[in-house]
Parts: sequence; C-alpha cells; structure tokens
Amino acid sequence: MQARSPSATNLTVEQWLNRWLQQIQLTHSPSTVARYRSGLKTLIPLLGKTPLHRLHGWQVLQQLSAFSSASRASLWTILHAAIRQAVRQQVLAHDPLAEIKKPHHVQRTFAVFSEEQVRYFLQTAQQKGIFYYLLFLLALTSGLRLNELRALTWRNWDPVTKTITVEYSLSENGTLKPPKSKSSRRRLRLPSETVRVLELYRQYLQQQGRPTNDEIFIFSLRHGGVISIKQIYRYLTKIIVLTNARLAEQNIPPLPFLRFHDLRHTHATQLLRRGMSIKAVAARMGHASATITLHTYAHVLHLDDQQLCEALEKDWDLT
Repeated sequence: MQARSPSATNLTVEQWLNRWLQQIQLTHSPSTVARYRSGLKTLIPLLGKTPLHRLHGWQVLQQLSAFSSASRASLWTILHAAIRQAVRQQVLAHDPLAEIKKPHHVQRTFAVFSEEQVRYFLQTAQQKGIFYYLLFLLALTSGLRLNELRALTWRNWDPVTKTITVEYSLSENGTLKPPKSKSSRRRLRLPSETVRVLELYRQYLQQQGRPTNDEIFIFSLRHGGVISIKQIYRYLTKIIVLTNARLAEQNIPPLPFLRFHDLRHTHATQLLRRGMSIKAVAARMGHASATITLHTYAHVLHLDDQQLCEALEKDWDLT
C-alpha cells in the first residue's frame, strides 16, 4: 500500500484540489488559474469523494476514458500538477500517477490559406478599411499569436529598422503579461507592404487627432480600449464571408473558415514551403525549440520531401 503522511489520511481528492487551487492563485497567472478551476469542475465530480491516499492511476484513466483525447490529456495534466504539489508538501509520500503513462493527445489538425487565398482574403480586408487590412496583414506576415498582436504598442514598432518587437501578451481582461516563453520575446523584420501600411495607418490616426504615443496600443479602438478577442474573430469571419461571396461570383472555390491562430500556421507553412530553415522559422514563431516547429509542421516537411524525391528522379532520370 502507498505510504502517506498522517495529514492525508482523512483528506479527500476534492478537499486537496480546492486547497491546491487556493495555493496556486499566488504563483500562477489569472488565465492559468481560471483554466485549472474549469478543469476541477470536471475532476471533482469524478474523483472528489475518493480519499487522497487511495487514489490510483488506473482509476483516473478509467474515469477519463469517456472524454476526447485533448480533454483527457488536459485533465490529467491538471490533476497531476495538484498531486505533485501534494508530494512536495508531504501530504502524500508518493505520486500515484507517476508510473502511469499520460493519456495520449491526438493533435488537432489545422487548415491554412494557400498563397492565392491569402491574396483574396487581404484584398477584401483592404476594401473594408485600413484597420482591417493592417490587422490581418500583420498577422499573416509576422505569425504573431493573437494576444501578442493585441499587446503591440507604437513603442514596439521601429520604422528605421522595419522591425516589430514582441515584449508582452495581452489577456482578455486587458492585463499585460510576459509572452508564452523566453523565446517568445523577439524582434521581427517585416516585409515592405506591412511596413508601408503600418506607417500609413499611423499617419491616418494622427490626421484623425488620435494619439500614437509609445504607450498606445497599435490596435486600440476609437474610445481608447484595445480590440477584444471576440471583435477580432468577428472581423475574421466577416472578411471570409465577404471574400467567399466575391469568389462565388467568379466560380472560384471558397476560403476555409479559419481560426485566428490558423493565420499564424499559414505564415509558418508558407515560410517552410519556400525553403526557410526550421531553426529560422522556430525563432520567428517564438517557439521554445525547433522541435516544436518540427512536430507542428511535420506534414509540410513531408510534402517537401516528396517534392525533393520527384526532383531527384527528374535529374537522375532513373526510369
């Protein structure tokens, strides 16, 4: 039987999870705490009445078996974080989940725009106005995460070096926080069209009498607040719908309805298909390591490998 400290004898899983949630509010970001709290709403009905010292890995796997692979992996991660904390505080002598393999998460597939679809999309955005055009042009030519884009201020834009600097991420409640990882702090050189539109937009704001001081968000609204995530998704859907209506008139296949994060995937995919190195793309995307880039875009590299093989066959004429 698993050894335990006396304090764990009468403690249930629910009691410990609630205690752990209170503890991490002092050390974790509000968004992480909110995500963990949401996970506990699922875990506690499943496992809450179990005495903490009698919790077993097989029991957890059995209870999570009805969930999707993504949910299983997420709930397991949350529960395991709480259990490891119990071990560190000697509430438990051993980690009952340590010898059980974490449920496998089947990674969600994503869609991207082709280069031609990017042109169609941006043409529509440009027709809707410079704010829309810059928003999606910058996303597609920088690969910034949504909340990195929202956090940009005019101080982050350097027209001399034609670079944008990522320093922060902006949560939905408007809190500035460090970006996802150390490597997410980065400086990106922008293509000439994005540079042109950034400067044009700044001039437009100044003509409207709106501030463009260093501390002002680039994508601030007329009343001064920064654009919300919901507003960006609404704009994204609107542009795709309008683009597809125009394409239908020309008997051109419609654009897929992408998430905003898929614009980031589109940027990385286009770079890789143009022969950019994994290391360079990883740095531009702000990935903690090139391994993440390889794992995320392996299917793109597989296509490139097929093209390389076809090129070899043509050059060597082995048929």
